[in-house]
Amino acid sequence: MTNIKKLQLISLIGGMYYYTPIFTLLLLQRSISLGFIVAAQTVFSVAMMLSVVPTGLLADRFGQKLTIQVGLALDALGMLLLLFVHNPVGLIIFFALRGVSVGFRSGSDEALLYDSYVDEHKTAEGYSRSYGTMVSNDILGFVVATAVAGFAVALFGDASYNPLVVATGLTTLAALAVASTLKRKTHRVEHDKRGNMFGQLKQGVKVVTKSRTITALTIAGLLTLNGEYFLRQTYQPFFQDMMVPALFLGLALSAGKLLNFAVIRNVHKLEEFLTVDRIILWVNLLLGIAFIAFALVRSVWALVLVFVIIQALLNAERPVVSDYINQRIGPGQRSTVLSTVSFALNIGQIVARLALGLSIGLVGMGSTFIVQGVYLVIGSIIGVWYLRRCGCVHRVKHNLSDVIEQPVTI
Repeated sequence: MTNIKKLQLISLIGGMYYYTPIFTLLLLQRSISLGFIVAAQTVFSVAMMLSVVPTGLLADRFGQKLTIQVGLALDALGMLLLLFVHNPVGLIIFFALRGVSVGFRSGSDEALLYDSYVDEHKTAEGYSRSYGTMVSNDILGFVVATAVAGFAVALFGDASYNPLVVATGLTTLAALAVASTLKRKTHRVEHDKRGNMFGQLKQGVKVVTKSRTITALTIAGLLTLNGEYFLRQTYQPFFQDMMVPALFLGLALSAGKLLNFAVIRNVHKLEEFLTVDRIILWVNLLLGIAFIAFALVRSVWALVLVFVIIQALLNAERPVVSDYINQRIGPGQRSTVLSTVSFALNIGQIVARLALGLSIGLVGMGSTFIVQGVYLVIGSIIGVWYLRRCGCVHRVKHNLSDVIEQPVTI
């Protein structure tokens, strides 16, 4: 089995987060407030931010296989820890561990997939489809797991909470077993030329700052942070308040992610017709409107429908943006540059999560959904204006000689 197939399998298995539909309910049951749960996600972002660049350096220097394995191992350990979280301190430790685990994997699986794809196919053409498959496999695993969780909660109530956490840990260990068979790729020649890891980081930052396109896409990303994890931690009590049947805790999430699976797997087709800025605009504009509608509708079925639509649109532009960025990065610095971009986005996530947690305490869940929606509408318009202002509005190109050989002069 090739690295490409293995990475797609890891994405499928590793995406089986059975605990997601009951996470907030489990913590509320243990007397941890909703506002604190949302705000504590900033610990996740800080931990990821502090670890993402060093781990990106490690990935480029010693191989992405190592960082992917460490990330999965820490993720499984985090699931075990969740069984013993009964107070805010325990929750902070859980988020910190999970943040580091995501930091280890951030950029590594994407970079290894890209390198493996180009090695196998001798071209980047079709990469976005392969990346879309990897991302959508994660969604497919999530769909299966949350559907199972929904039925478990409907049948067994809160007695299903701990078994669902354990099931998540076991599937993560299965993904770790597959990761141990990946073929390692490093680029030591390029690293030797840069001298050391600090030189590598400096080179990675230089690529980001010198490339108008990568800089503009990072800024657009900061202006369109979609609140996915905020939604996952608040929809459960919101559904309960709106008298949505317990079965939909999992099934609504599964249905939305199933549509998201189809959208992400096929979004590469838009590259033939639309420039990157238009794809970013329409995805986030529609998502913002959906968040506002989610706060305003009062019918149970309409609420579930809007929730499904929101899930379907989350991160829909990622494969196209990934394709656009990856073609402007040399292979020896790919993990470093992607980690640097992720570092910047995590700063935005920290601010956003603190603001959303504070907003829940001040104006309640419904109004906070509106805040998120307005932010996306305004942010997508400003972000796309900036992309157009700097001229970063091209369609994705697959002629590697046009982009990779001169990654900084875009």
